[in-house]
Amino acid sequence: MKIKKINLLSHHKNYLLYQKYFLLFRKIVFFSTGLFFVLLITSLLIITYKKNQVDVLIQQEQNLQTFIKNNLPVEENFKKFNNLFNQLKENLNNDVNFYPYYNLINDSLKISTNPPTIESLKIDQNKKVNFTLTFNNTNHLIEFLDYVEEEPFLNNFVNLKLESFLVESPSLLNTSNSYKISFVGQFKKIDNEN
Repeated sequence: MKIKKINLLSHHKNYLLYQKYFLLFRKIVFFSTGLFFVLLITSLLIITYKKNQVDVLIQQEQNLQTFIKNNLPVEENFKKFNNLFNQLKENLNNDVNFYPYYNLINDSLKISTNPPTIESLKIDQNKKVNFTLTFNNTNHLIEFLDYVEEEPFLNNFVNLKLESFLVESPSLLNTSNSYKISFVGQFKKIDNEN
């Protein structure tokens, strides 16, 4: 059976129902298409923004790498300086503060009438001392040994003992005997070591 004409008036109820469905379908298609384009544009904007951020980060990375390459000698110098500074701090922590104790012995020796010559002086961190004095004649030696037993000299030490006594014979340059005495002991701590 072949339909040659459509009678719209006879199926008016069905036509109105179909028309509502087509109108609803058309609204859904328009809404979906609009939503699709809004999402597409939003996605493109977000992707463009993120790409720009990545480009900026890449540029910053390149700038930092160039900066690091250019400042590598400065960093090496800083490391050297830091190592030297740490060594200096360590040396200062291990320093025996020699100078005040040297002055103490030197000043104590000057008080005696004929001061001897300091030949050697060693001080460790515990203020233990080992020093050797040289005399050119016997009278000076005897005067100094008397002075060593007095309070002004002994007040500088916790303990002090004579370690060795050596008489050197005359040489071609020196016609008299010279005397060397070595002491071992420990200094009293000086209040102001600077």
